[in-house]
Amino acid sequence: MDRWQGPRSPFPWEQEALNYVRGKMPDLDPHVAFQTFNFTPRSGHTREVDLLITTSAGCFLVEIKSHPGRVVNDGSHWSFIGERTLTLDNPLDLTNQKCRELKSQLEWAVQQLELNVRVPYVAPAVFLSDPGLISELDEVQRLNVYGRDEVNSGLPGIWKDLLGLPPKNDNRRVDPAFARRLPELLHKIGVSAVRKNVKVGQWQLAARTLDASLTWEDYLAENTALAGQHRRVRVYLSEQRATKEDREATRRVARREYLVLQGIEHPGILKALDFSDEHPGGPAVLFPHKPEWLRLDHYMTQYGAQLDVATRLDMIRQLAEALDHAHRQHLYHRALAARSVWIEFHSNGRYPRLMIADWQTAALNRITTPGATPRQTLTQHAAPSLAGHIEKAAQSYLAPEFVQPDAESVPLDVFGLGACAYLILTGKAPAESRGELTRLLAERQGLAPSAVADSMDPLIDELVRDATRPEVCDRLDSVRALLRRLDLVEEKLYAPEEVDPLQAPKGALVGPWKIVCSLGKGSTARALLAERTVPSADGDGKDTVQEAVLKVALNDAAVPRLEREAAVLKRLHSQHIVDLIEKTGPLEFGGRTLIVLERAGQTTLADYLRSEGQLSIEELERYGEHLFTAVDYLSSEGVRHRDLKPDNLAVRTLSNRQTRLVLFDFSLADTDDKVVTAGTPNYLDPFLGTDRRPVYDDHAERYALAITLHEMASCEHPSWGDGLTEPRLLGPAETVPQLAEDRFDTQIREGLVEFFTTALARDAGRRFRSLQAMRDAWRDIFRALEDSRPLTSTTGHDEAAEPQEVRDRLAEAATEGTPLVAAGLTPKALSVALNDLDVETVGELIRVPGGRVQRLRGVGVAPRNELLRRAREWRRRLKVTESVRRAAESRPVARVENLDALGLDELVSRLIPKNAKPDENSTRALTLTLALPGLDGTPSPVKPWAPQKEIADLLGVSSQYVGAMLKKARERWAKDSAVTALRQELLRVLAESGRIMEFSELAAELLARRGSALDGAAARLTLAAAAVRAAIETEEKRDSPRLVKRRKSDGRVLVALVSDDKSVPSDAQLIDYALALGGRADELARQDPLPVTAAALRALRIVSTPDGMPPLPDTRLVSLAAAASLTAAVTQRFEIYPVDLDPVRAVRLAQVGGMLSAPITPQELRARVLARLPHLAGFPDHAGGLRKVLRDAGLQVEIDEEGRYHLPSASQHTRLPSSTITRTVTGLPGLLAPSEALKRLVTVAERGGFLVIKARIKQAADLPALLTAIPELSVSCVNVTEEFVTALREVRDQWGVPEWPIVLATDSPDASPVNRVGFADMTAEAFALVEERIRAKEGIVLLHDATPFDQVMLDGRPEARYAGGPELLTRLAEAARSAYEAPHGVWLLTPMADPRETARLDGHAIPVIPGGNEELALSREAMAALQNALPVSTPRRVS
Repeated sequence: MDRWQGPRSPFPWEQEALNYVRGKMPDLDPHVAFQTFNFTPRSGHTREVDLLITTSAGCFLVEIKSHPGRVVNDGSHWSFIGERTLTLDNPLDLTNQKCRELKSQLEWAVQQLELNVRVPYVAPAVFLSDPGLISELDEVQRLNVYGRDEVNSGLPGIWKDLLGLPPKNDNRRVDPAFARRLPELLHKIGVSAVRKNVKVGQWQLAARTLDASLTWEDYLAENTALAGQHRRVRVYLSEQRATKEDREATRRVARREYLVLQGIEHPGILKALDFSDEHPGGPAVLFPHKPEWLRLDHYMTQYGAQLDVATRLDMIRQLAEALDHAHRQHLYHRALAARSVWIEFHSNGRYPRLMIADWQTAALNRITTPGATPRQTLTQHAAPSLAGHIEKAAQSYLAPEFVQPDAESVPLDVFGLGACAYLILTGKAPAESRGELTRLLAERQGLAPSAVADSMDPLIDELVRDATRPEVCDRLDSVRALLRRLDLVEEKLYAPEEVDPLQAPKGALVGPWKIVCSLGKGSTARALLAERTVPSADGDGKDTVQEAVLKVALNDAAVPRLEREAAVLKRLHSQHIVDLIEKTGPLEFGGRTLIVLERAGQTTLADYLRSEGQLSIEELERYGEHLFTAVDYLSSEGVRHRDLKPDNLAVRTLSNRQTRLVLFDFSLADTDDKVVTAGTPNYLDPFLGTDRRPVYDDHAERYALAITLHEMASCEHPSWGDGLTEPRLLGPAETVPQLAEDRFDTQIREGLVEFFTTALARDAGRRFRSLQAMRDAWRDIFRALEDSRPLTSTTGHDEAAEPQEVRDRLAEAATEGTPLVAAGLTPKALSVALNDLDVETVGELIRVPGGRVQRLRGVGVAPRNELLRRAREWRRRLKVTESVRRAAESRPVARVENLDALGLDELVSRLIPKNAKPDENSTRALTLTLALPGLDGTPSPVKPWAPQKEIADLLGVSSQYVGAMLKKARERWAKDSAVTALRQELLRVLAESGRIMEFSELAAELLARRGSALDGAAARLTLAAAAVRAAIETEEKRDSPRLVKRRKSDGRVLVALVSDDKSVPSDAQLIDYALALGGRADELARQDPLPVTAAALRALRIVSTPDGMPPLPDTRLVSLAAAASLTAAVTQRFEIYPVDLDPVRAVRLAQVGGMLSAPITPQELRARVLARLPHLAGFPDHAGGLRKVLRDAGLQVEIDEEGRYHLPSASQHTRLPSSTITRTVTGLPGLLAPSEALKRLVTVAERGGFLVIKARIKQAADLPALLTAIPELSVSCVNVTEEFVTALREVRDQWGVPEWPIVLATDSPDASPVNRVGFADMTAEAFALVEERIRAKEGIVLLHDATPFDQVMLDGRPEARYAGGPELLTRLAEAARSAYEAPHGVWLLTPMADPRETARLDGHAIPVIPGGNEELALSREAMAALQNALPVSTPRRVS
């Protein structure tokens, strides 16, 4: 038989790798190989296989990667560094998925052909085939990765260490009968050659996928008619055996992603360009793309270390402005993550431009179906299981409530934005997994960049934390709010300077205007709120501050629209129309074109509706009148606005506290009537462009007016048909859209329905004949109310007190029986409670689950969050918690049919019989066994896994009775399909985590996957723990249990997955291993000083691993050890510490000295310490105790007038780098004041850490001797160049290289590749000696003449001048930042032409932690001040 089959690879490098393996394969059974083919699993994906081979060692699916150069990893991201750098995800995960799918298909083929052969285990392998490849992958990422046999690549050989070995066990052995039947089996499952010529329209798809998920595949495509033009083609897949209905459902999903992006124009949003049914795999959507674009996570891996603070903040702003624009178009992403963001950039990663993609889970308010809200239409049937359909790389960016049905879209997007900001600021993903994210949020109440970056500016830290709060009511309520917070950060960081208007941060000057904040960015312009001082006209010296909006054109193409807008506004004068301040028209500043408008109002009507909900009757009447007045005036002037909508209406607050609507954004007002598609799709008359109405007309303008009024009355849009079909294609029976009648106020509902039925009629001839007729009909709605008697309620109050004071006092005095009208709620919150929640007392409100409040339809953010906040305060004070059963009953009526997606509230409610009586001992016994709160919401008096005797003593029954009740429950649970699905899910979780977990880890992971509507992290974890307990109890009593637990008397519970594979460890061995890790973690936590992460890892790796167990990733190893310990915990940096750590040691470990460099409140300081050490017990929670701890730690703090702590010498000004412009930054001075120089250096020396000292080139030569001579500093100097050359000579002697010139010759671009590699090995060894000598020094080490640490530019990217140099500088900086690594402090001297500029070493930026505490710029005067600080006998000299 032909032992090697399959078509030739289209890639020469891949074919060469295949030939290499083929040359080693003998012509003996069971050796058979099949190369370069595709197969289709049940999911419908097109899976490409490079090589499937059976050998004596087993059956293997080999993925070939032939990238040259050096491969390194950052977590699971791999970077191949050669002539260019390529970043990709570890291919082993996808290869393993292919193995499972192929084995399943082969087993199906065996059944179909009725063959008596066994399909062996299909093992994954990755073959890095380039002969010159050097691997620097860590031991976890090296797992199942192989190189060539003959080269020293740092990897095991593909044949000698894998394919050519004997089988590990019988499960891996390949039966020769199977090998002979393999061609027949592959034919049966329909394998085919790799498709080369698949086209969608004029776009030729690449043979291999660009990306893939469970439900789609992405391909890079090139235009066959115009080479070099590319698209990304997303193909939506259906399962092989999918029904016609299922395939149509898939098509609808694809169409939805296409449709939701239509009409959305923004440079930060990747728009869907086309929709096609031409791909054989399924419907396809085409997007813009370029081959060089990178995903955000890959970009940060490749270029993140070189980004300065200004660039990072600009990246966050780009994402926020794009999301804000989408929200103003009523489009919500709902699943924003790093993999959903693509980045276009210049060479070396400069000037990144971010674009948001992957809108397939988006919500769009204008798409509705009869009887459903927008969220229900898009997510009700999918939301509970969406987490399972989002890629693994994205799940640690999703909000906790993501898995809940009807989770609000805005908070989801705010959380995703905050999580992406965390990555951008720290270079690290928020968490390794969704379960870890849940734990971090529960511990830290939000993501805190300072947990991994000590010197993070507090404002930046709080911005990210507030955007990622686990409770929705605590989270920033909008992207606009996040942008305002970002403005405050930039105001602190950047002093006013004239800059590019398009990039102007808060405080910058644009001509006479000072920027206050950014108002947002649209498709053609960015709007900036600005102010200027206007001298008094009468000369009385009382100047006034004038506000304005600067509308800046994004590019030259947008300039004509600004010019037309200015021309229109110049002739308009109305109190309801925005005024043009600079009547001369567009102005030029900084190379940009802009117009200057008055500020239309303090907020937009759209933002007002989003925050406050639908308008009251009074507001609806008044604002409607304003809108009609504006449109009527425009009509009299012969102007049509062409884009009427709430986003273009401002709410202006007048001096008499009244408000007025003002219309703005006239950029489309001069559009030709023949252009009928200009405007916002949701407000465009859908029946324009027909033969009867070929051009834009007055009916179309009034249609947009009616849609806006409808939104004001209901906070929703009317919808035509099913929301997907084009309205003009609907049948003649569809004469009016579906109105949101249930959201109209009942007192005016009939009038509104009658009005909108006419105003929005399909046939324009049936609409109002004129604007005046439409206005009269609107007024009639409210005139009808004049005869009705309003309902009133009067309560007493303190006239002298502020309203909020009175409300707070009433809330503090409230009891469970207090009526809500007297409990301190605002009128709007009270109305929601009485009408939407149907509760009347405080006691009734606090027993309503938070999830139900969050899902209230059409209720504004402010009243909803007030109810959540007040209810939570009352629960805590009155010691009442939510009822589990009520939480389950509050879920939507449309239950999820997929039991794999059942939320924890429903799941736990099934664990106790519905007819159980709460006061019966049997019910109480089961509730206590599961450690559930009582049906009245009171917490359980026992902990999870409490002994049966403890429960029996509480109930006054025997232990045997409790055991019998548990046995009955197990029998019932075993018959419950929901519990069966839960058991299956726990098995998958264990398999993904190395088959061993501690009980609390399992509970956290389950909570992350299933979600809960309960309020409070502790309550939700209680539910998850109960569910896990029930699943374990049920599984353990099966005849062949697939998991086992071991419960220790100290409360620890270890759970392991059972395996039939004899080549892997048994469950008992895994539990023993985990307990041994826990014991070692307890030992490490007792050490003083505490071990650094690297030392802890070394100690944990020494623990004997069971035979056959693959090494755990570093993060999982440390997490498991801490979870299995008695007293150890782990930080987000994976440092081990004891939970009872002494507060003084905690202050030092958390590096509080760095936090005190700028003023900080005691509460903020405590929060930042606990963010670093989340499980710390006994840390003082009051100011007095905290000051004593700081004093005992050697930190003498001062308190300012606002009660904030700071070190005595902490300055408030600094200078930070910018990639494009020079800006003055707060935190340290641009050039340190002479009087502050010594104080600053002494403070930093005492605190330790990493510091870059910048001085002018002439003065820098004297600094080493000068700093060494100052006794207060205790500085040791190291000439890095001299130490490096000395160490290199020592290495040369050890290697036996006879002549120094031979070594110098290898340090040349002209040296041979072999010699360059040898020289790199030599320099790496030399740097190891340098590091050893630096770390041996005490106190502060000043590094000068540090050129060996520098980088050089090769082909537009940075490379180490000497291999290992930049890495050593990074290690030394990290060691200095740690309280328990040597040396105590590392100072790096950088001579510069201007010390105020970005810290650079030989022209290349030095990465410092954002916040300004790691840079110090010395002026000539400061140098003189340091000279004067020398002892009298010391010679003085200043260059």
